[in-house]
Amino acid sequence: MAAVNRGRTDWSLSRDDDGHRDYSITMRVVTDDFTDGPATILDTAGIPQIGDQWTFGNDNDPWAFCWPTVSAVMVVTNEPGFWWDLTFTFSTKPLNRCNTTSITNPVLEPQKISGSFAKYQKKLERNADGTLIKVSSHEPITGLTKDANRPTVVIEQNVLDLGLDVFALMVDTLNDSPLWNLPERTIKLSNAPWSRKLYGVCNFYYTRRFEFEIDPLGFDKNDVADAGYKTFDKDNVVDNAANRKDPTNYKLATDITGRSSPQKVLLDGAGSELTDPTAPVFLDGTIAGLGPIVPYTESNLHALNIPTSL
Repeated sequence: MAAVNRGRTDWSLSRDDDGHRDYSITMRVVTDDFTDGPATILDTAGIPQIGDQWTFGNDNDPWAFCWPTVSAVMVVTNEPGFWWDLTFTFSTKPLNRCNTTSITNPVLEPQKISGSFAKYQKKLERNADGTLIKVSSHEPITGLTKDANRPTVVIEQNVLDLGLDVFALMVDTLNDSPLWNLPERTIKLSNAPWSRKLYGVCNFYYTRRFEFEIDPLGFDKNDVADAGYKTFDKDNVVDNAANRKDPTNYKLATDITGRSSPQKVLLDGAGSELTDPTAPVFLDGTIAGLGPIVPYTESNLHALNIPTSL
């Protein structure tokens, strides 16, 4: 086969309401074998390639690039022929993905990446300045929430091997190492829907979609006040580290009348009632053995073959 590009036979331009420019150019290709079909003709040397800039003769548009779309039709129809017209589109409009080569296998499709924000109600125990939210009697106010948002990232992949045994164990786990310029324990894999798709006659591949939630401050809870219904029974138990660790050495907290308190009392970080209610203790790790609360385990999210940068 010897197909030769004979050059341009036609070209045109259209511009839309947004000012984007769409160019069309038709190239004539001649082959010496009438059994050469359109797939073969597309390999002709010298024809526009995906991503080429619009530059023909004296005409140049540095923001218009060749799109993947192309049509190949025979000049003479209804009989074997050697002449073909290939029509290409150049446009200033953005593409959905990078196109440096033609995709012949769906598994080679670039990963699709998108993002948003997920709104939720966050429990409130601290003010914005870090102090405990409480009433004039120094009791913490419970049941308060505020609007909050978490960034979300969605990554969609086409794969031959679903890998369900791998990512099923990662759902509701946090990144164990830095990812996307964020530190460990700030990214959670929240969901991983997938579907099986048909390719060719009877070949299958899978599209899997990883949905991540991000908390730049981390998912560990460090704003919970140390409070409870029980305090260490220092009147009847020797006060030492071993007895403090025994949950049976705690009794119901009492109010000033000696009756059991109907509300939680603030604690001092060691199991006793807080003597200074203006300085509450939080489960944030500043006191040994107290927090932060760690609700999620970690996993190696890099094993999902996701991009390391967005």
